Amino acid sequence: MVRPVRADPVTLRDLARAAQVSTTTASAALAGTGRVSAATRERVAQAAEELGYVPNLSAQNLRLGRTGVLGLHVQDPTLMGMSYFVDFLVGAADVTHAAGLDLALMAPPSDRSPSRLHRVDGVVIADPLADDEGARLLLASDLPVVTGEICPPGLTPAATVAADHAGGLTALLDHLASAGARRPVLLAPGPVSGWGSLLASTYRAWCGTHGLEPLLREITFRATAAESHAAALAVLGGHREVDAVICSSDTGSLGVLRAAGECGRRVPEDLLVASCVDAPALDSTQPTVTALSLHPRDLGARCAQVLLELLGGGVVGPEPELHPVDLVVRSSTTR
Repeated sequence: MVRPVRADPVTLRDLARAAQVSTTTASAALAGTGRVSAATRERVAQAAEELGYVPNLSAQNLRLGRTGVLGLHVQDPTLMGMSYFVDFLVGAADVTHAAGLDLALMAPPSDRSPSRLHRVDGVVIADPLADDEGARLLLASDLPVVTGEICPPGLTPAATVAADHAGGLTALLDHLASAGARRPVLLAPGPVSGWGSLLASTYRAWCGTHGLEPLLREITFRATAAESHAAALAVLGGHREVDAVICSSDTGSLGVLRAAGECGRRVPEDLLVASCVDAPALDSTQPTVTALSLHPRDLGARCAQVLLELLGGGVVGPEPELHPVDLVVRSSTTR
């Protein structure tokens, strides 16, 4: 269909007149808010298509008292070099950009000034940590906040979208047991991370079910290959019965592989190695490393969707929304 050329842009009033509704109803129908029937939304959308209506986002934001910008908070900007956080960011951007909104990587709040916090309409916190003062300020503010993992104790709870780490780690432990492992060890963060605490509690519960004494070694949230290498050396040197090492991070798993070689262990012949987070690098090591795929792009997208729902007046329940985790079996656990 060829639209007639207009000398002036189509206004919301023009659209409302064509759809035979009020301007308030037309606005709500386009924004997906308010009590508007499906038939009315369809009629308004069809009229907008026929007229070539383009919403004035600046005017909408001014009317609603919004900036048109959503924030993404990560405690340490260097984490954005990790494939997990890159994919998470891309997923969130997929949703915000489709909604005509900007997504900004937030600077760490250095004070409690509301003017600094209110430069965005809402915030996604990729992974809240107990020692993250920026996350603490954001969660205690009146901004709508969605967290990409469960909050550790001490932080104000918020709407949460999280990977099903408990289900994923249980599946991984069962896989290791089926591959012959009888003494698995877990290297994971302590209570500073809700994710790390969940991994530890899941591991302890699995060991209890199988009549094993848990062998858990705490590493930092952003553990480097060198830190995990040192932790794995200590475990393998002091516990010859250990036949499987699970590292919480993909980077740390590389350090575990190096430690295994230095201890005279062959992977996977007499030591199985796995990671709680998948990354492209784990598919190119020798041997390749079994890992849990957390689907961070999907997770980031869903966090942004939930935040948009909150901004639209939606209500989110108190329980975390869990997303499935997939076990990717590779040669490090295949005998």
